Amino acid sequence: MTYRPAEDGSALRALWRGSGTILLVEDEEPVMFVAKTMLEALGFDVLEAANGEEALELCRNNVADISLVVMDIGMPIMDGYDLFHELKRFHPQLPIIVSSGFGDEYITSRIPREEIDGLASKPYTLDQMQKVLRSVLEEKLAKPV
Repeated sequence: MTYRPAEDGSALRALWRGSGTILLVEDEEPVMFVAKTMLEALGFDVLEAANGEEALELCRNNVADISLVVMDIGMPIMDGYDLFHELKRFHPQLPIIVSSGFGDEYITSRIPREEIDGLASKPYTLDQMQKVLRSVLEEKLAKPV
């Protein structure tokens, strides 16, 4: 765990940092930029995909390096629902954090909650991203292989 000054400089706060490579799947460039910046600030390397087909190709070519996936649900070419199921078929143990601007119920209406490793509602905040990543990665480490 590292420490950095709060934005107003008045106090120190803990900032959990992870490591590894995250596959970030997002079709909106401004959202991709914000999410990538947050993930990098939290210690991760980021592979970017703008749609589900790109994400599947990146996953297949980098499967040994990818620690987890953070993916949007609404995308062109291959939507997040199809991508989720394809990723789980290809690599069942790969943790997936699903995000949407429509709320968690929107996502869980088509993917059972127990199949999703983490949910992140848009717009992202650094604290929210930190909490969901930490939770998913610590749960992954706690599970016996």
